Amino acid sequence: MENMMQFMRRPRRFASESVCFKIASIVCYSSGLFVFIVAILKMTTFGLSETQLFFGVLLILCVMVQMMSLGMMWEVYRWLKTNQKKL
Repeated sequence: MENMMQFMRRPRRFASESVCFKIASIVCYSSGLFVFIVAILKMTTFGLSETQLFFGVLLILCVMVQMMSLGMMWEVYRWLKTNQKKL
């Protein structure tokens, strides 16, 4: 039983950190683009006034920019982790 508990506590990795960071950044970029496209398509079905449309597009762009900046943050973090010894 102790061997099983030790096995369960041991950290397991399926890929390297660099690959994980790359996947995380790709997921962030694609989810930002997906949210933008779906939100724009959904907003066209509503009968919105100009003010509502303006603030809706502004909200969509804010969410998209947040996801894109999160994807860039993963790229920078990956670069810092790989070049930590050189700095």
